[in-house]
Amino acid sequence: MPRPDLSGILWRPQKTTEIIDRITELPIFSTATRAELEWIVARAEIRSFAAGTAIIEAGTVVREMFVVLTGHVAVYAVVAGGGRRLIDLRTGHVVGALPYSRLTSAPASVVAEEDVQALVIDKAKFPDLMRACPNVTEELVHYMIDRVRLYHGAKLNEDRLQSLGRLAAGLAHELNNPASAATRHALSLAELYESAEASSRAIASARLSDAQLDVLDSLRRRCAVATRSRGALEAADREDDIIDWLERHHIDVRLAEPDRVGEQGAAVARDDRVQPPRRRNLVRREPRRPRLRRHLREVEQRPRRAGRDGRRVRAPARAQQDRER
Repeated sequence: MPRPDLSGILWRPQKTTEIIDRITELPIFSTATRAELEWIVARAEIRSFAAGTAIIEAGTVVREMFVVLTGHVAVYAVVAGGGRRLIDLRTGHVVGALPYSRLTSAPASVVAEEDVQALVIDKAKFPDLMRACPNVTEELVHYMIDRVRLYHGAKLNEDRLQSLGRLAAGLAHELNNPASAATRHALSLAELYESAEASSRAIASARLSDAQLDVLDSLRRRCAVATRSRGALEAADREDDIIDWLERHHIDVRLAEPDRVGEQGAAVARDDRVQPPRRRNLVRREPRRPRLRRHLREVEQRPRRAGRDGRRVRAPARAQQDRER
């Protein structure tokens, strides 16, 4: 018949012999003699902890050794401002200070997951414990080595999980960017299709000839070609050419201004074509704007002109000096 699990039942010892019989069943005291067990029971105390109570908090000074007699405790590491469970410990495990251990402050928190009863020994009694109980001390040293290995293994697994989480988050971000772009372009296809259909209907309703359609195709091909970037002089020449064309066709030059495009340019764009006035004197001509190309060239030639002017200024001065001599 299998032995029932009594780890969750709160045990209340009545006599010292009952405590000794209880701790004899624990692996940590399996090699201890009767005298060693009596020494430990005489100097230890039985302490109870309710479920959810922090037996040891991270960062605090560890001053006692806790041997779990009944119940279930868990070790929580402080990660990103919160706690993450690393190890589960039950009856027979030891938490807190140990003989020959250099542990001063707790690297993690120990919390009672259910009602816990523990045998507590103060750290100040460790020197006497090592002299009076050599067998128990040997078992505690072996347990300390196993505990360090267990804790570092759990901490390493936790670091690996965090690295894997960061890698997964980065991969999801890298996949989400092109996916979002593809989604946006897919949603814009409906609008583009409607625009293309409206343009096709407008061209069909215009009843253009084959020659006119060829002109439209040539314009479309020219617009599809990527334009190269222009320099300052080339941009100025281009602007002058546009202004000259507007003046030759008797179109208001202010339409070429950037701030006028949204006001008057939109009204002109709604018309099928711009009708030139029948009488030229009806067009209100604006004064020609200063040519940007002329100013740029003047800026470039100013140093050379300054040099020539300087020589011209110095020449009369030298002649005056010759005459004085």
